[in-house]
Amino acid sequence: MREAVDRVLVDLRPLVQADGADLRLFDLDEATGVVRLSLVGSCAACPGHSSSGSASGAPSAGVARILADRVPAVRSVEWVPACDETTQEMCGTAVTL
Repeated sequence: MREAVDRVLVDLRPLVQADGADLRLFDLDEATGVVRLSLVGSCAACPGHSSSGSASGAPSAGVARILADRVPAVRSVEWVPACDETTQEMCGTAVTL
């Protein structure tokens, strides 16, 4: 599952980066199908992006939809906040694709 998610994120990165943002994969749980991502950069504050664990607007909703469409094992995408003092421990272990 991880390789499939990585491939999709590599495909999506140029589109997200064109908006001044980037994606970071924090974690994925193959047993539950949960993928945890962070949207960082200027688009981390885009309308519709929520760091509360869900997102209902572009670009985060599009990323979640595409991941679920291309990787059937993905059951949900959770969005973690961009790096700040509350997520510093996770930020240190984030993998930028």
